Order: sequence, then structure tokens, then C-alpha cells
Amino acid sequence: MKVLYISPDGMTDPLGQSQVIPYLNGLAKKGVDITLMSLEKPERYKREATHIAEFLHPSIDWQPVRYLRRPPLLAQWANVCRLYRKASHLHRQKAFDFLHARSYIGAWVARRIKKRYGTPFLFDMRGFWADERIDGKIWQLNNPLHYWVYRYFKREERFFLQEAHHIISLTHAARDWMTTHWQVPVGKITVIPCCVDLEHFSKLRTARLCTVETPLRLIYLGSLGTWYLLDDMLRFFHHVRRFYPAATFVIVTREPESIVKDACARLQISPEGIEVRAAERQEVPALLAQADVGVFFIKPAFSKIASSATKMGEMLACGLPVIANEQVGDHDHLFSTYRCGILLRSKPSAKPWAYGYEDKAFEAVIEQLPAVISTPPQSFRAIASEYFSLEEGIKRYEEVYQRMARS
Repeated sequence: MKVLYISPDGMTDPLGQSQVIPYLNGLAKKGVDITLMSLEKPERYKREATHIAEFLHPSIDWQPVRYLRRPPLLAQWANVCRLYRKASHLHRQKAFDFLHARSYIGAWVARRIKKRYGTPFLFDMRGFWADERIDGKIWQLNNPLHYWVYRYFKREERFFLQEAHHIISLTHAARDWMTTHWQVPVGKITVIPCCVDLEHFSKLRTARLCTVETPLRLIYLGSLGTWYLLDDMLRFFHHVRRFYPAATFVIVTREPESIVKDACARLQISPEGIEVRAAERQEVPALLAQADVGVFFIKPAFSKIASSATKMGEMLACGLPVIANEQVGDHDHLFSTYRCGILLRSKPSAKPWAYGYEDKAFEAVIEQLPAVISTPPQSFRAIASEYFSLEEGIKRYEEVYQRMARS
């Protein structure tokens, strides 16, 4: 079968390297003829194109499209149009059996290719994108232009869900919402969370006893903007230091260290014990294996029921217990069913997705640290193998692809 994969995310970006290429490589090994079209930022493409070309399976035809930044809104529209023109050109050349559309921008392109050529498409949602822009305050509803764009994509969202031959959801929570509130047939949706390459993330931490004298090692992995509750993570670490004075917190991110220092100053928290550092993908497993527990708090919001954090599977694969907060994706189900760490619970609220973490909530988590840290790391890796395995994700995609090919 011949497939065009349409991605607004670049393969030279970390997300493309962790959540696109490994799946496509696996599908290519199974004989799928894949053409990969992605938007690439010029500076990253210049630096990493050769590495990405080597990383991709030899049979994958990578067709990068230059990403435009300015002027902001016009550039975004120009990027979409460039993807559409490129996709049309490639389809005329290769006559694809179907299109694999990543996120809403990919679906916008795929829907128009379908209208023009009759080619079916797979809608790989990656979250409730339009609502994420509102919940993350990227778009402001009191801004007339932002309001119009939001309403436009919510209307398009209905068409994507109706016209796609099949839909991929990252979470069961989002699937249940779509079937209950948006009347999407349950059989039209397959759930595939953000998976982890267990071969790449194969270094295991060493289990040890947790005492007051233990130099407890916490780690966070990823970006710090928009969705991640940096202030609450720093507040949590401040409480950890009260119980474990030698504790350290390594924040692995490409963001500037000043973001963390400024947050500490604003919260009147000492930055002692906090290390901010960048790391390439190949360095991350060793850094995770040196830690005792992974930490990440995400802003609870309606749109986040559709989110699956890549870092969760990566942490579990390296044998780390995870401390995360409730009301996000499938966290409530995962933590109660698989015992993959400790779930931070917010104070009760009458409002859905409202949150606020009190000192006693942090202390309740800290009380459980000795038990989870002394748990054998193999048990957490087993969870990653069962629920977040890349091989299982590839298998599910292959099943969907076979279904698409029969349409």
C-alpha cells in the first residue's frame, strides 16, 4: 500500500524524532510504501537533515517543506497552503491509497485532497487542537480574529471526524468524550497512546531504600511552557527538601535556565538542588536511569483529556515511578490500574478541571515516596512494555492501515 503521511511537525524537532519516525520506520519494515511530508524549520533542517535522513528507514521518501515564521498569522496560513500544494503534487505523481493526517493541520490538507481526488484519510488527532489553543491562552476568545479562527477550526473538526475513514485518539478519555458528546461511532476510533522505544530507553535505575539522609533524585523531562505547571513542580520540590534535605531536581529541557530561576525568585523558593540542563535524545535514557522518580504536572483543562505525555512512557521504561497530577488524559485510570507511581490530587472543586494544590496534597505524595522508590524498577518497565510499547503501537497502526487499504 502507498501512504502519504502529512505532518505539520518537523522531523528535525524532538517530537518528530520520538513520535513520528519510530512508528513510520516500523511500518516501513512491514512493507508499507511511505512518503513523509513535514514542515521543517530552516535552522534545524540545516543542522540535522543528514542525521534524520540516516534515522529514517531507507524506503521512506522524505519530502520536507520549508516552515515560514513571518508574518505570524499569514505565515501559518502560507504553511498550510504549501503543504496542500505539495500533497497535491505528490498525489498526482504517486496515486496514494490513503493519507495519514497528523493533527488538525494535516487533516485540513487531507480533507481537501479527499474532496479533489476521492482519496480516504486517517485522522490522527494528537489531541483537541483548537480547544488546546484556547485552554493554553494561545488564542484569546475576546480577540475577534482569534475567535474567528477558533470557530473555523471547530467547524472543520466536525468535518474531520465525519469524513475521516478512521480516527486515532491518544486516550480512552477522549474516545469516550467523542462517542458520548460528539456522536462518533466507537468502532471508528482506535486508541494509541504516545509510545516509547523500549530498545532506546533500556537503561534501568537502581532501586534503593529511601531515608531522610537519602540524596533523593527527581527528574523532569521536556518543555516548560504553556501546559506544564512549573510553579507547582518547584513548590513540590521545595516540600520534598523539607523531608529530604539532600534531594536534587534535574530539569532536562531546551528552555533557558532563567525561566526556572525567575520562577524560584517569584515563589521565594531557593534554587539550591535544582539543575537545569539540555540533552540530546541519545543522552536522555542515561539521565533518567540516574534518577529515583520522574515528576510532571500538567494544567488540567478540557482539552487535556485528549493528551498523552511522551515522557511518561520514557520514564517508566527506565524503571522510574512517576508523580503526575489527576484530570489529565488517562492518568486516573493508569495510576489506579497499573500502580505506575503516585497521583497528585487537587483540592475538591465544584468546577470541572479546576485545580489547586495545597501543601497537604504535596505531603501526601511525599509520604508514599519510600514505598514507590524501593519498588523494583522492572515492575515499572513492565508497565511501559504492556501499555506504552512502540511495538504494540506499530501493530495497532498496521491494523488500522490494513483497514484503510480495504476501504
